[in-house]
Amino acid sequence: MTLDQIMANLSASDEEIRRQAVVAMRHYPLSRMAESIRSALGDASWRVRKEAVDLVLSAAPDERFIFDLVEMLRSEENAGLRNSAVEVLERLGSRAVPVLHRFSADPDHDVRKFIIDIMGSIRDASFVQVLVEALRDSDANVSSAAAENLGKIGDDRAIEPLLQSLDRCDMMFRYTVLQSLGRIGRQIPLAPLIPLMDDPHLKKAIFVCLGAVGDVSAAAALIDGMTLKTRSAREAAVTALYRLYRRLSAGSERKAVEEGLRRHRGVDAMQGLVTLLESDNRDVRESAIWAAGLIGDDRFIVPLMKSCQSEEVRSACIAALTRLGSDNMQGLVALYPGASVDDRCLIVHLVGETGYRDGSAIVTAALRDDSSVLKRIAAVAAGKIWLHGLVPEIACLLDEEDVRLRSGAIESLGQLAVSAPREVHEVAVRLAGGDLPQRRKEAVSLLLVLKDIDRLALLAKDEDASVRCMAVQALAGVDAHDITGHLVMALVDEDASVRIAAAGALGAKGGGEAVHALLLALQDEDPWVQCAAVKSLGGIGDRVALPAITELLVSSDGLVVIEALHALSRIDAEKSRGTIVAALDNGDADIVKAAIDILMEGGDDRWIDARCDMLLAHPDWDVRCRFIRLFADRRGDDALPLLKLRLSCETDEMVRALLNDILGRGL
Repeated sequence: MTLDQIMANLSASDEEIRRQAVVAMRHYPLSRMAESIRSALGDASWRVRKEAVDLVLSAAPDERFIFDLVEMLRSEENAGLRNSAVEVLERLGSRAVPVLHRFSADPDHDVRKFIIDIMGSIRDASFVQVLVEALRDSDANVSSAAAENLGKIGDDRAIEPLLQSLDRCDMMFRYTVLQSLGRIGRQIPLAPLIPLMDDPHLKKAIFVCLGAVGDVSAAAALIDGMTLKTRSAREAAVTALYRLYRRLSAGSERKAVEEGLRRHRGVDAMQGLVTLLESDNRDVRESAIWAAGLIGDDRFIVPLMKSCQSEEVRSACIAALTRLGSDNMQGLVALYPGASVDDRCLIVHLVGETGYRDGSAIVTAALRDDSSVLKRIAAVAAGKIWLHGLVPEIACLLDEEDVRLRSGAIESLGQLAVSAPREVHEVAVRLAGGDLPQRRKEAVSLLLVLKDIDRLALLAKDEDASVRCMAVQALAGVDAHDITGHLVMALVDEDASVRIAAAGALGAKGGGEAVHALLLALQDEDPWVQCAAVKSLGGIGDRVALPAITELLVSSDGLVVIEALHALSRIDAEKSRGTIVAALDNGDADIVKAAIDILMEGGDDRWIDARCDMLLAHPDWDVRCRFIRLFADRRGDDALPLLKLRLSCETDEMVRALLNDILGRGL
């Protein structure tokens, strides 16, 4: 399409013809098409404007053209042109920075505001001083834009000037400054904000800011804010306090906040917190639930229980009710007789969680209820408050068909084994002699708690493989020196799952006998057993295993080789480095990727240069991607020439996208 045709088509009534005219401009330099491009950037059709924006960006405009783009911001009669110019300048990023600096003090306040907003979008650190100076601009819109965009850039150098600018008696400006301070996210002192506390219009903004950047000294102001009559202020205060609390260290600072809340127990002004427990805003609701639990008033019990009906905040409510502690449980227990099944479940659960032993009567009653869910919760609670007199009733639950009910009974008996070991042991023995494998597995759980090695060893020879497997895993959890022999025997079990469990258990135990047995297990016919044995040898770290593990690199493949590489690195990373580098030549892409990952963890990068060409041209696209990321990270700007060369011949779209991203943003 000739230039004359392009000019004519840009005036056509059909927007598609105009758009195609813009596309045709790509064959001409920007310098020859300046007026035509200006026309397209201000076209009535957004499709034409978008094409023009993309054209300018792809043509890499010079400083003269960027200057012209800024001048387009003066077009009061064409909003589309201004918007297109803003978009191009923002997307040009660092290339537009020098020109933007030249226009930062433009006589036209509208242009100054556009420039400041563009600076905020680009977020170049060199703009900070310009925006700081603009905080005192004579035009309110410009100064507010400066405050807002300092927040977007997020540079610490803006904090002090922003705080100082709060002396300006402009409510909206102050509101923007507070938002920006919160967005920067660095801790600020409370003192500069105190004079603003009396302004009801700023309270919410101050609370939000303190939640984001205040220190523990701000907690008192936020707690006081929770007592205000205005609901929006209370919401902002409680959410800010919760946010502040989560940012504080887990020690004395958090305790100071907790104590500050507890001092408001029984304070009438805190009644307003109850209404926030039903807020539609999840952040407000969760924050109020958290605060109510720490304040510890019994007046919060019923509202918190009601909130438990919402699955969205149920866990937070239960945590809050638990924090109320046993001191508040009496009133909760009194609600049990007339409560729904769901609420009964919650009350019994809380009795267990708070260790409220005076709740034993309702736990016993719940254990005899028709609801299997309530019985399970009661069984668990009985274990937590050590009601060992209920062992026979809890043991009877093991005859129920409900799997979760039996699981709750086992959990309870495991806890009661501490206070009633003889009674629980009798139950475990009975289960161990049962006909069903499931019963014998339940016995394993209890025998582990009771540390009955002899019976666990017998179950490690059970006729059922799943029982044997579970018993072997349990033996690994017993802190005793005489169980290695049992685990070694399990390492030759006929079932692979048992051998895998035994290999893992021997790795946890360690010792010379375990290493010897695991070395033999490397010859197992099952690759998963080999993997488990290799992993355990790597965890033990005995160098005597190095030759046998190295041999696997030749005699095995797939997952076994990958696990062997990891084990070699764990046992002796320095000595094994050459072997791991050699694995980069393996024909299995997964093995190559594993070798790259292992080598990345080391400090010696000499292998990168030696294998660079081979890995950049590796047949597997994922290997190429993994190495390209590593190469760019480790070599920085020195990697660019080779990455550009690779891009020129790369055919895979995923790899090309990665290369373009790295080369586009530079290193």
